[in-house]
Amino acid sequence: MTMIKTLATAASVAALALAAPAAAAPYTPPSQTGTATVRLYDAITLDKVDDIDFGVVIRESTYAGGSSIALAADDSTDCATVAGLSCTGSPTAGEFTIRGDNGSDMSVTLGSADFDPVTKVLTLRNGTDTLNLTLDWSGMTQDSDPLTSDGLNTFSLTGTGSAQTISLYGDLEVKAAADAANGVYANTFTLTADYK
Repeated sequence: MTMIKTLATAASVAALALAAPAAAAPYTPPSQTGTATVRLYDAITLDKVDDIDFGVVIRESTYAGGSSIALAADDSTDCATVAGLSCTGSPTAGEFTIRGDNGSDMSVTLGSADFDPVTKVLTLRNGTDTLNLTLDWSGMTQDSDPLTSDGLNTFSLTGTGSAQTISLYGDLEVKAAADAANGVYANTFTLTADYK
């Protein structure tokens, strides 16, 4: 009988042990480590050396339009090779110098209501007549829209601590006399530099 009572008691204790919840682990509040950072740089300097200037382009009477003149970063043009056109004057590519701290990430914005960053065309105006200048550049890289890959009017470059050259040049369409009156075709744009 004692054996039966002992077994019954042991069984009851075992059942209670199984039914009792395990002791909960103590609560540990979550934590994360943050970092405070500042990048301290000298002010960027941006200076203009030259404007974009194609000089004087002369249309011969035989010129029917449809051609363009290429202006290179070294101020040279291919005008002499374009049938029906001749050029005089002293053409210059646009040139700017920029200086930012060594290793810094810089951004340059090309601002103009008449600049299309997707086609890279800056529209030059003479009254209601227009000529298209398709820009090219060196010394900086055009940013692109991450969704469409279209070009933006912002450009990136890395500072070296010394003056760096940014050049702007490109291809100027030359329309026939019937499509574009004689005169001065021009437009302005603004380069704005900042750290990223």
